Amino acid sequence: MKTKIGTILLLSCVSMVTMPTQSRSEEAQYREGIFQVSLPQTWTRMPGPMLDEMRKTMITGGKELATASRSADPNDMNQATIPFVSGFQLQDGSKRILLPLLGVASPIVMDREEMFKTNSERVKWGTDTGRLKKTSKGVSRLTIDGVPCLLMDIETDAGGRMQMYSFFLADYPKMTYSLQVICDDVGICNKHDAELTSIVKSIKVLRKAKN
Repeated sequence: MKTKIGTILLLSCVSMVTMPTQSRSEEAQYREGIFQVSLPQTWTRMPGPMLDEMRKTMITGGKELATASRSADPNDMNQATIPFVSGFQLQDGSKRILLPLLGVASPIVMDREEMFKTNSERVKWGTDTGRLKKTSKGVSRLTIDGVPCLLMDIETDAGGRMQMYSFFLADYPKMTYSLQVICDDVGICNKHDAELTSIVKSIKVLRKAKN
């Protein structure tokens, strides 16, 4: 993958592949596991081989990151860690944006504040070692559809950009659900910024955290 995002991540989310539940003239609404999301009809599903390669890249990258940063046990990253990967893509000339919905199972209960701290340290490690650009925005807290989230917004040394929205649900305390935006380069992300913002705003979480 051109952006080489897998070398800096240990996070993802679970989702099920389904057909659009309804459509309008310019967009289609999809049910992806716990997520409901609306996408312009210019977006298409990522093919199976691409999703398989993404899973492999994330596992390999996760092991490398865990070994290099000593922030996790590399043996914790394996096929079972990422039980499912789904996603969409937008091709714009020679450039591409990927929108994977995927997941990572954890042996421990996921804590947003602890992950905020850990991911902030990883981003700092990435920028200090030159793997990430200094323009990376890092990690921030937010809420989407009433569900607590973290946003990690990073730019790679290869010129790509990734925004990962991680959701924390009490119903699934040992699973991190996420939606990611992966761009071949920062320019294509900027060009489609309004469209990507609209997609994120359309997200509905069908199983919310308990009150």
